[in-house]
Amino acid sequence: FNKPKPKYVIILLSGTEHTFIAFALTEVLNDPKYFPNPQEFKPERFLETNQDSGKLQFKPHKALIPFGIGKRDCIGKNLAKMELFLFLSSLMHQFNFEPSNVEKLPDMDDFTVGITRIPAPFTAKIRPRYL
Repeated sequence: FNKPKPKYVIILLSGTEHTFIAFALTEVLNDPKYFPNPQEFKPERFLETNQDSGKLQFKPHKALIPFGIGKRDCIGKNLAKMELFLFLSSLMHQFNFEPSNVEKLPDMDDFTVGITRIPAPFTAKIRPRYL
């Protein structure tokens, strides 16, 4: 697990015409070189104070690439970002989220890696804010 990583890797691939190649996005987003303590929830990593208004604003990070990069990046990333914002902000506005058992929180290291991280099953209490 703690093996030193090479500075660069040369990969020679051979395959058929329809070979699928995907990069390990999880490895990039959890690399301590770019994100110190990557397992900690720290939204301030991506925020900075605007000098003119004094408000917090999103600060892009070169290693934050959830939609890919280059000419093959996700064509729907702007729509996806807007939809995610609307969906999550609506949930946060309407509900309170709490762990079902404060003594036994879900283990952040218990997941399966596929195209995305798939967490192990867990339970939570979701209660309406306004009754």
